[in-house]
Amino acid sequence: MIGPAIAAVPPILLGLVDGSGSAAAVLALYLSIQAVESYLITPLLQRKMMKLVPALTLAAQAVLGVIAGPIGIVVAAPLVAVTIVIVKMLYVEAVDIQIVANSRVQS
Repeated sequence: MIGPAIAAVPPILLGLVDGSGSAAAVLALYLSIQAVESYLITPLLQRKMMKLVPALTLAAQAVLGVIAGPIGIVVAAPLVAVTIVIVKMLYVEAVDIQIVANSRVQS
């Protein structure tokens, strides 16, 4: 939240040079682009690339938000991704290896 707000300052200041209408247009355009990126593009990419379930991510953000405040909300999605990777490595791959080993023993 802080980074995008800081990044918006220079274009808005340049818009003020041309007039307050230009600055308002720059701000509106910036907020629109930021909203689309934050609420549409990022969740779709997370779901596709990390196979994160949106409901799981939102639940983690709610729980960690209550426990740790804004920092919990920020770290929730990465923690969910790491947890999913660890579970897949420890449990899913172990089960796959065990299934392969059992099928070789039976052959």
